[in-house]
Order: sequence, then structure tokens, then C-alpha cells
Amino acid sequence: MAQTGRAAVYHGLGIPMEIREYPIPDPEPGAVVVKVSVANICGSEMHMWRGDMNLGNLGAVLPIVMGHEAVGRVARLGAGISTDSAGQPLREGDRVVWRYFYSCGRCPACLRGHHAECPINVFYQGPSEAPPHFTGSYADYYYVRPNHTIFRVPDAISDLVAAPANCALSEMIYAMERVSFRFGESIAIQGAGGLGIYATALARDMGASQIIVIDGIAQRLDLARGVGAPPTRGKEQLKKPPGRAGPATRPPAFRSAPRTAPQNNATRVSSWPTAKNASVACGAFWCAPLARHGCANPTGSCSSATSVSTARKRASSRHASPPARLTVSSSRRSRTSPKTSA
Repeated sequence: MAQTGRAAVYHGLGIPMEIREYPIPDPEPGAVVVKVSVANICGSEMHMWRGDMNLGNLGAVLPIVMGHEAVGRVARLGAGISTDSAGQPLREGDRVVWRYFYSCGRCPACLRGHHAECPINVFYQGPSEAPPHFTGSYADYYYVRPNHTIFRVPDAISDLVAAPANCALSEMIYAMERVSFRFGESIAIQGAGGLGIYATALARDMGASQIIVIDGIAQRLDLARGVGAPPTRGKEQLKKPPGRAGPATRPPAFRSAPRTAPQNNATRVSSWPTAKNASVACGAFWCAPLARHGCANPTGSCSSATSVSTARKRASSRHASPPARLTVSSSRRSRTSPKTSA
């Protein structure tokens, strides 16, 4: 096995990436070194590269190695690991995928079991200059931290299918679960980008009675039709904005419910921190705003038993009044008041 590997290093906004070589680390007990076979370019990396999401301003320690949608083969196994997270035997040479983010395990979202909603997941990459160096998949190798989620890929699944399953597909499966989508229901998917296409295919396979895909780009709508969406209309067919909107209505189950009560099949989330109240503490972005939602100690001692216990109590009792609801599209997130008029 080679002693060094290459990585595409990101130094910051407007600075060209640099190909660097780093020594391949020996894995810690429970860790895995993966030889990357395929690494996709996710929309998140595009946003970071263009500056829509300035990692330096968010507090990331630069430089980093980007990339997270990937598949590869086990190059080195750390001591004590002989199976994947599903209990299947794991050996050097096996193809694997892994959960690309590392949740904190202590915030209200993690304590409810919703690790995908952990605020520090935005920093799924790590600094590249310090070992283990290979913290993103735009490299010859990737270092999977000790005792992390990792799965062996069946032989029948190709690398090109497995790589995006690590992010785009799993995100849409999670979204369908969070909104409790069921067989026979209708679904509207706003945006037929990568996530929207996966959502369309999932909705078809989950037995949606009606799939409505909304997009302004004809080629995207063609892709949506190819994975299961019926003939759709692009917004270019409705020339004036008033023709693109219908009256705001509530489903009957919502109309009869008190406005302060949880609503059936409505995903409820806390308001996202804004630039005004966001800060960096303990190395975790949005740590200080989390104090409002359950973190007892956002200044560095959040690993204490007292802090975790207090967070659990607060997480179970918060939201006496309804928070903002999050409407998710494949292109952007927007907040809407729960007090929408019927």
C-alpha cells in the first residue's frame, strides 16, 4: 500500500484548490481508512465553492478537504473492528459507504435521536493540515473516525449508485419519514434538482397517489417524468405570477385543531439561528443559540453529565408555544408562520 495520498485542499473563498500529498495515517482502534473509488460533487460543495456558504466566516478551521458523497474500499482497519454497523463481516478490500457527518450527541436534536438535524453537521469536513488529513472525499483516501456508522456495499450495487446514497438518497428517505408520508397520499415536490429527483422516485416507490413536481427548467421536469412523475407544467407556462399561486387553505384536520397544538403530519422545528444571534463557541457553530433550546452550558463544558441531563429535560418540555414551521424545497429553506390564515 502507498505511504502517501493526494487531496484537493480548499483554502477559502476565491482561492483555487490545491492538490497536496499527505501521509496515509494508521487507523486508531475502531477507525477505518478507505481508498476512495467515486466521489460526487454535491450541491453543498457548489454552494461552498461559490461563496453562498462561506465556511471561513462560519468558523471552520481552514484549509479543509471537501467532499462527502462517496464510496470506496477498506484500505486499513483499526484494531477491534471486524464488522460493519449492520453486523456484516468487514475486511480489507470490501466496498463501503459511511455516514458523512459527525453529530455532537448532546444537543436537543441528538438527544431526541434526530442526529441528522444536529447543528454542527455543517462542519462535516475537518482541518486537513493535522492528522488524519483525509477528512473529505475529494482525496485518494478518507478517514472514518472510530466507532462511526459504516456499511459494506453489496456486490450488486455499483459505485455510481452507492455514492449518492450516502447523502442525497438518505436525506430524502429521512425527509419522507419525518413527514410521515404514507401509501396513497399526494405529494408536491418543489424543485427538481438532485434532491427533488430522488424525492420523486421515492414517492413513486412508496405508492403516492399523486406526484406534483414544480420547477422552471424543462430539462429537470423531463428527468422527473423519467423517474415516475406524471406530465407536469413548468412555471414558464404561467406567464404572470398571480397565475402561479392558489388560495392558501388548511386541510380539515388542521382547521379543527387549536393553533397552538401540534398539527398532524406537520414537521415542527425550531427557528433557524440568524446572523444576528449565531456565534462560535466550543468549536461548534450555532452553539450559543442552542442555549435557548436546551444546552445548559454553551461555553465549553457541554460534555458534563449535568449539562446532558439538563438538555434532556429541556428538550422534552420546550415549545410551549408553536415555533416556526420549516418548508423545505430542493433549492432553499424558508420559514413560515404557523398562524397561516385559513
